[in-house]
Amino acid sequence: MRYRSTRWAWLGALGVVIALAGCGLGGSSSTSTASVVGTPTPTVAPGVTFGAQPCPSGITPAFYSTLLSLTADQHIETLKCADFRHDGALEVLLGVRLDGTGSFLNVYLYSLPTGSAATQLYYDLGLGGGTVAISRASTILLNSVDAGDCVNAGTTSNAGLQPSWSQEIGWNGTGFMPSVFPGIYPYLTRFDAEHAQQQVDGGALTPPTPVALVNQFFTQQLHYPAADPGTALLTSDDTTATVQSYGFTFVLRRLVATGTNGLWDIISVNAQPNLAALTTPSNLAQVNSPIAVAGSGKARISGSQFTFTVRDHANCVIGHTSLAAPTATGPLTASLGYTADSGVTVQPSQGTLAGTAYQEGTLWVAQQNPDGTYANLQIVKLLLG
Repeated sequence: MRYRSTRWAWLGALGVVIALAGCGLGGSSSTSTASVVGTPTPTVAPGVTFGAQPCPSGITPAFYSTLLSLTADQHIETLKCADFRHDGALEVLLGVRLDGTGSFLNVYLYSLPTGSAATQLYYDLGLGGGTVAISRASTILLNSVDAGDCVNAGTTSNAGLQPSWSQEIGWNGTGFMPSVFPGIYPYLTRFDAEHAQQQVDGGALTPPTPVALVNQFFTQQLHYPAADPGTALLTSDDTTATVQSYGFTFVLRRLVATGTNGLWDIISVNAQPNLAALTTPSNLAQVNSPIAVAGSGKARISGSQFTFTVRDHANCVIGHTSLAAPTATGPLTASLGYTADSGVTVQPSQGTLAGTAYQEGTLWVAQQNPDGTYANLQIVKLLLG
């Protein structure tokens, strides 16, 4: 069963998203690290420049049109360069638009050419209404319509479909694989976060403070009638902040840009860990349905229940179960199935993950009070397969 919830960071009309993807998203170094599925962890060469960079002379659409044997109804819409492998060498990112219904986009990543040849490093085909961009962290940002998710469910025409799905693809040392952005709220994906940061950089958006974001989380996501007047900023520096509110502890980070204009994002929510402590799955893990959940917990009051909820890339509930909370601290285990309605398939360039539809999402473990407030809440960020 699927539930509808409010999407946390909506990007607007398709035209806005295409405008975003038509360029690189800045050349400054990112402050965040994403978990890239697969091993080993890549190394970063000294002096590497992050973000989109000018392509060398001779890197032209005509060369790649010939290399890809493009037909009359296909054209190269995006041609950008960056050091995606963080080793001091540039690679070429291509977005090939297919004319006709669906406005599909094919994405390719190539090495710089040697003579008339170039090595294909990554590809993804058939992104409906799709766009591709280079992040400030030198990763690939894919964005597409997902006709099967709750944002587009019930839409009866192609014109009404909205680009709701995005995925970051990063280098893990041996191949390009899906990455898990650490953000939970208000930006669940790097695509959303970099779009918002671009608005800040252009003067169209004022960054909210960590306290304001936490208050917003309570009123907009947990539906509390009012923010806690005692919400307190416990610690803060240029990149990390800790906030306490209603007995919850939040950790926030500037994940895209540093400095006073860098946007904050909640990366950890943990309320009353003495009532529940989740150990499996780990934060930023890649999972498949059903999720094996393990930890320990106890009831706040007699008769309480723990609820386990999986939310997808659009913050819609796609899996839900519950169990009675033990009166004394004991094992907390559940098998949580979910229905991933994502119709978008990522094509990782290595391993057994190829051809799987991926999306970033969250697992919520909660225990609510009789008045609907939360006795405890833990949120884990995941890559849902």
